[in-house]
Amino acid sequence: MTRVKVPRELRRGDGGLNLATALQRGPFTGLARTRAFIHEFTERIYSPAYDNWTTSVHTGNTDGCGSIASVFGCLG
Repeated sequence: MTRVKVPRELRRGDGGLNLATALQRGPFTGLARTRAFIHEFTERIYSPAYDNWTTSVHTGNTDGCGSIASVFGCLG
């Protein structure tokens, strides 16, 4: 099992990878360091089967699922 620990508080040199920063309102696309962490984590743990993949950061599961559904025309 792989454990990942994300600090709660801002720490010098963490590049913004902490909950105090990540849970604040940020850019629409998400904080750069948080996006990079999620991408690296997904690559290491899930090893996607193709090269042209990406991750997406959303404000919540419902928002993410709704966004995906609207992209594929599933919402009327």
